[in-house]
Amino acid sequence: MDKCLDIGIIQAFLDGELSHDETSAVSSHMALCDSCVLLPWLKLKAKRRSFSPHSIAN
Repeated sequence: MDKCLDIGIIQAFLDGELSHDETSAVSSHMALCDSCVLLPWLKLKAKRRSFSPHSIAN
C-alpha cells in the first residue's frame, strides 16, 4: 500500500471492520505515514471546533 488511505478505510480500521489482511496492510501503512495517522485526529478536531456552545440559540 503506497498511497495514502481514504478516511473511510481509516474509519473501518478504527471500528475493527476490516479483514485480517486489510488490517495488516493499513497498520503497516500507518506505521510509516504521519498524514494517515493524523487524519482521524484532525477530522475530530475540526468537528469539535465547528460545534460551539455559543452557536446554539437559546
